[in-house]
Amino acid sequence: DIRDYALVDEDFKIILKSFPKSAHPMGILSSLTSALIAFNPSSVDINSEKDFYEAIIILLAKFPVLASWTHRKMKGLPLNYPNYDLSYTDNLAYMIYKMPNKDFKASTTLVSALNKLLILHADHEQNCSTSTVRMVGSSHAGLFPSIASGISALWGPLHGGANQAVIEMLEEIKADGGDVPADGEPQRRVFAEDDVVERGADEGAEGEDDGQHHLCALLRAISQRASLEFQH
Repeated sequence: DIRDYALVDEDFKIILKSFPKSAHPMGILSSLTSALIAFNPSSVDINSEKDFYEAIIILLAKFPVLASWTHRKMKGLPLNYPNYDLSYTDNLAYMIYKMPNKDFKASTTLVSALNKLLILHADHEQNCSTSTVRMVGSSHAGLFPSIASGISALWGPLHGGANQAVIEMLEEIKADGGDVPADGEPQRRVFAEDDVVERGADEGAEGEDDGQHHLCALLRAISQRASLEFQH
C-alpha cells in the first residue's frame, strides 16, 4: 500500500521553491506536511476508518519524499523520486544521498542504523511533540495538520532542536581539532552538565534507558564504518 502512494504531486515543488535555501528544514517540512491536506481533502474525515487508514498510508509513503526534498533543497541539489525496487529505509537513504552523476548504494550499516532509529523514535512515548499531535488531533483537525504541529514542536531548542545544537557543537569541536581546544586544556563540551545534551533530554528522565544503549551501539558501528572508509 505504501508504494502505491509514494509519488508526490508535482505542485509540491512550487511550494518548496517558494522557500529560500536558508529556511530552517523543520519549518519547510512542517509546511509541506500540512499541505498534504490540500491534496488529500477526503482524509480530513477522522470518523471514516477507511479515510483515516488511507491518510496514515499517504503520510508513511510521502513523508520520506518530503523529508529528502527538504534536505536537498537546502543543499541546492536536484530532487530524487522514490525507487520502488528498494526497501522503505533504503529508499530514504537513496532519495537523500543519490547524486545525479553517479550510482548510489546505501551501506548496510547506514540502512540498519536508520531502521533502528525510526523504531526507537516511534517508541518515544509521551513527550512534547507527541502531546502536541494529540492536542491538535483532539479537535478533529485531521492527521496531516496534527503531525505538522508535532514537527513544529520538535523544532524547539528544548526538544528536537537540541539535536541540532549537539551537531553544531560537534562541528565546532571538529573545527577546533577534536576534544582538546587550542590552549590544550581537555574539555568535554558535549557532556557538560549545563549544555544542550541535558537540555534536550526528556524532562524528568533519570539515568539511561534501552534506547540510549541501542543508540550508542549504532554510533560505534557508524563510526567504525566511517573510519574504514576514510582509511581507504
